[in-house]
Amino acid sequence: MIPPSEATAMPSLLNVRNLAKSHPSNLLFEGVDMQVASGERIGLIGPNGAGKSTLMRILAGADTPDAGEVARQKGTTQVYVSQDDRFPDDATPMSAVAAELDDDGRLDPETRAAIVLSRLGFEDFERSVSTLSGGWRKRLSLACALAHEPDVLMLDEPTNHLDLEGVVWLEQFVKQSNATFMFVTHDRRFLENTATRIIELSKAYPGGTFEAEGNYTNFIRRKEDFLEAQAAAQSVLANRVRRDTAWLRQGIQGRQTRNKTQVDDATTRRGELKAIKDRNAAPTKATTIDFQATDRKTKRLLALHGVAKSMGGKRLFAGLDLTLTPGRRLGLVGVNGSGKTTLLRLMSGELEPDAGTIKRAAELRTVVFSQHRGTLVAEQTLQEALCPVGDMVDFQGRMVHVSGWAKRFLFEPDQLSTYVGNLSGGEQARVLIANLMLDPADVLLLDEPTN
Repeated sequence: MIPPSEATAMPSLLNVRNLAKSHPSNLLFEGVDMQVASGERIGLIGPNGAGKSTLMRILAGADTPDAGEVARQKGTTQVYVSQDDRFPDDATPMSAVAAELDDDGRLDPETRAAIVLSRLGFEDFERSVSTLSGGWRKRLSLACALAHEPDVLMLDEPTNHLDLEGVVWLEQFVKQSNATFMFVTHDRRFLENTATRIIELSKAYPGGTFEAEGNYTNFIRRKEDFLEAQAAAQSVLANRVRRDTAWLRQGIQGRQTRNKTQVDDATTRRGELKAIKDRNAAPTKATTIDFQATDRKTKRLLALHGVAKSMGGKRLFAGLDLTLTPGRRLGLVGVNGSGKTTLLRLMSGELEPDAGTIKRAAELRTVVFSQHRGTLVAEQTLQEALCPVGDMVDFQGRMVHVSGWAKRFLFEPDQLSTYVGNLSGGEQARVLIANLMLDPADVLLLDEPTN
């Protein structure tokens, strides 16, 4: 871990030593050390598939490591809030929170649930959860966690599905709470405004982690300094290896004055150079997204006029007019529950409007990226998800082998046998994007594509 934490002045609630975890086909992390002190707000960041969610589940006791240990201060309670907000089909906010509670002899579960729900802004406790927007479902997940009165609250992508107002509310909630927080997030502003320490989990660092006290701005500065120093160290080491190689090539006679220790040292330096090259290459990997357009010349692809829609007895919008033309890029924003996803479902043809008309160009091709990733099958392997038939995909008229196609989206060939259900949320999103790129589209509808 680089560098050691400066947060040891506060009582340590969790101590992690030499933690390692693998999926059947790939190593997530190994040799991870860290401490979680009382009152901290720790941002856990890193590339997709680094194992951030898995590490957090291990810290919460919801998963087990392959090696290493997690020591918890006696009496410490920790709760993990998943990035996926799942509830029974017939659940209400009241029933969901009350189900988390036992009768402790003070207040009945329903009263305690009402108190927690009120703190998080709920007014209708009996509304069906199935009618809640993604943002309000996230609030409900937080309410279920807070019902346990945890010492450490672990939030996995907590700003997913939240509108701007919801993110501001969450920032204030985190800063005003007495609990210790650890959160996985890609939201830089949330990190900037809430984190007291940031830890990055990545193969770019010795030991797999890099951390810095303070907010995101300070973390970036410290990270850049470290990576520059690591690049310089690679240059120095490469020069030494070149000298070692020249010496070794002199042959047996030239090496007679050398001892075995020097030969071993040269071998060690070659191994160190390979390791540092791999680490320095890790942050530069990126995918290339290239959706296929049909290049049709129609002036008007999709036209909505006077459209109205209600869901769950609530009017979402009415009198809505909207026109999509080729090449237009339209961003759709609004508060949670205002009907953004519903509008996309109307545009795709999945739903019909209550009033108004939706006119589509003849044989309109629409491709949809769903925030719920419902088209993925957890039991499929990555290869089956990327290439259901055979081992070649047709991309823009060219046949590409599935291993090469997977590599374009930052998957290694040995991951092709990994089950989709074992992929991280970001990796699953990359699978969806890979599949969408194979379909020529007139209209591309993206529902929370960065979640």
